Amino acid sequence: MGKMNFGFSVVGNIVEGGYEPDVLILTTLLKKLFKENRVKDAIKLFNKIKEIGYTCTDVTFRTMVDGLYKTGNVDKAFKLFQDMKSGNCKPA
Repeated sequence: MGKMNFGFSVVGNIVEGGYEPDVLILTTLLKKLFKENRVKDAIKLFNKIKEIGYTCTDVTFRTMVDGLYKTGNVDKAFKLFQDMKSGNCKPA
């Protein structure tokens, strides 16, 4: 979990420096959260990404669907996939 905390620290420093992390950096953090089985944290980050106005790319959605599926959250993965198909996804 130390590497993830470092990752969030780096993003925090980026924001404090007056810059915005791009969706690629945030998607990378999502992948790491799923690898560490921190599903709730990944969902929170995904919701935060959308809340602050980032447009999620197909890579972000695929990361979420894949992570949810691999952690046994098949219903959530399917729902998110349906949302993606409905047009809530910007191609990368």
